[in-house]
Amino acid sequence: MLTREEALVFLAEDLGINGVEKRLLDDKLGLLNDIIRSYHNFAPFQNLTLLSTEENDRAAPSAEQVKQDVLSGKGGLCMTQNFFVYFLLQALGYDVFLMSSDVSYPKNHVVVGARNVTEEDDVYLVEAGCGYPTFQAIPLNFPEESPAYEHSFIEYKFVRKGELIERQHRRGETRPLGPGQQPWDWRRYYDFTLVPREVEFFREAMNTVCTVPGTSPFLQSLRVITFQEDRLRAIKDWSLLVEQEDHTLKETKIQSMSEMMAIIEDMAPKIDQAIVLKALAQWQEVI
Repeated sequence: MLTREEALVFLAEDLGINGVEKRLLDDKLGLLNDIIRSYHNFAPFQNLTLLSTEENDRAAPSAEQVKQDVLSGKGGLCMTQNFFVYFLLQALGYDVFLMSSDVSYPKNHVVVGARNVTEEDDVYLVEAGCGYPTFQAIPLNFPEESPAYEHSFIEYKFVRKGELIERQHRRGETRPLGPGQQPWDWRRYYDFTLVPREVEFFREAMNTVCTVPGTSPFLQSLRVITFQEDRLRAIKDWSLLVEQEDHTLKETKIQSMSEMMAIIEDMAPKIDQAIVLKALAQWQEVI
């Protein structure tokens, strides 16, 4: 879907990463980590594109739409972000594959695996498609539990449970506590297996995410999530969340639709204002 030349131009012009050909030979993991981190700071995670689409026209994006939405700087949901990163790494010659993940509904998330990065049979998770940041490739060769990682506002780790690998969160988790849960408890975010999947495997599930309320929050709840110099700035419905120096999140209530428009334009200037306006109008109808 991406040619090698398109991938190299994207890395240089949009992510500011040069010397790629040499690093693919002698710094493959370091380059992969730089791509993941820079991508987080480039492409907004957002459902404006989905909300601005007429209900009867909503569907999972095609490979060409994924390409255009990222190259234009609009970004999108996990199916746009992680599919694009998969195409990008594939074009660079990384041994990558897609994995199915469950967040709150079967197969409603897609993640990327990378094999043979530094040595034969190693496996890394590449995650660039959710609002919780993962600023590096995560080695998945741990026996039972990974180290804890702290990126931006979140603390997370991975735990092996049979064939499943579960991503768990602690500090920075923004979802409500479940019954009996405490703020310092580790909580499941999603799980996945290492079974490789083809792009078409996700079509039905991703169409469901885009069309059936309740299979994800993205048909009812407004989300625009960006990282600027590795720090979160995000909109979740009427709340503006801004990461502070100590990596805590400061929440401010947005007071009007005009203020909302101005904040989105500042956060994600490459998203056309007509798309934003239509998305907000559609969102208001369902809240």
